[in-house]
Amino acid sequence: MIDRNATLPSVENLAPIRTANDRLRDAINAPPIKMLLGNIWMSGELHLLFADTGVGKSIFAVAVANALSKGRKMLILENECKPLTVLYYDFELSDRQFLTRYSDLNEIYPFSNHLYVDNIDFAELMKMGGGSIEQVLFQKMRYDIQKLKADVMIIDNITYLNTQTTQKTDTALDVMRQLIEIKREFNMSILVLAHTPKIDLSSPLTINSLAGSKHL
Repeated sequence: MIDRNATLPSVENLAPIRTANDRLRDAINAPPIKMLLGNIWMSGELHLLFADTGVGKSIFAVAVANALSKGRKMLILENECKPLTVLYYDFELSDRQFLTRYSDLNEIYPFSNHLYVDNIDFAELMKMGGGSIEQVLFQKMRYDIQKLKADVMIIDNITYLNTQTTQKTDTALDVMRQLIEIKREFNMSILVLAHTPKIDLSSPLTINSLAGSKHL
């Protein structure tokens, strides 16, 4: 319910509403939109990839990150960008599991030095204090983005960005809002992986299948 007696902040200093022509002129000076993953994912977009556990979301996402960091297309999906600096937060695999996945006998797969793949120590974040775990986490992300001059960020996966399950819509929605702010602040392209809740495997996936609901 809206409290009509509440004191509201002044909005006089906000940017004025633009005409359609003003908006078109501003768009001319904005960075061009380019394909990252064909027409599926474009530069400057926050893209959400969701599916059941164990179907290969992480393998696919690392392959996408690898292609973008080398300026290559992913399978038949066009990439119109030069090699990009990709920041990949992996909250799924340990270092040893990552090695096992991307090595064969004594040969290690040669990733680009433009691809940064690591996890975040949540225990260390909790020791820092100064705010909620989510606030400190996003502060850490902003620091990494600025330090690495990252063009693309991939989150694997959204479940680990919360101290609560993403089944709680308000928590998941707050995380997505924070990511949208980061996207706008740094003009980034962001890919977020998410699990679906347990559903009948014979049922087709829809936006309602996303853990945290379609509000995401």
